[in-house]
Amino acid sequence: PTIAPSVRPTDSPSVSPTLSIAPTDVPSTGPTETSSPSISISPTHSPTVSHYPTKAGYSYVRPKRNDLRFVPWNKLGRSLQLAASDQLRYTKETWDVMGSNPIEHLRWSDLSDEQKDAASILGYDDEVSWNCWMNHWESFSWKQLYTLELTPYL
Repeated sequence: PTIAPSVRPTDSPSVSPTLSIAPTDVPSTGPTETSSPSISISPTHSPTVSHYPTKAGYSYVRPKRNDLRFVPWNKLGRSLQLAASDQLRYTKETWDVMGSNPIEHLRWSDLSDEQKDAASILGYDDEVSWNCWMNHWESFSWKQLYTLELTPYL
């Protein structure tokens, strides 16, 4: 606040402006450009564009997605059903409810050669594709993910 507020409004700027957090009756001029990001807790209707770098020290690398896992059991061909059921012990119920088959809690390295062959038929042909899309990295600690240099996949 100023020491001696003016009695009537003026058109000239004040030498020592008054700061106030109270709302005013007259809107201010248009938005101003700032050199720092603004923070809003309200959702926006369009994507946010920022010229500021992300905080991560690496870029996100998404493994190739295997969409077959999202196909209902009844829509799989017979050969795929056999690959899933024989070695990986999938049933219609465990295939259609993700995370319900105990095999999904195993790492690629824990699978037998026969299980890896069956997983390969389904499109999971390496440790990254299996551990990401089937195991969801659940069997790894953060330290292991860091040590194995897998953090870009998270």
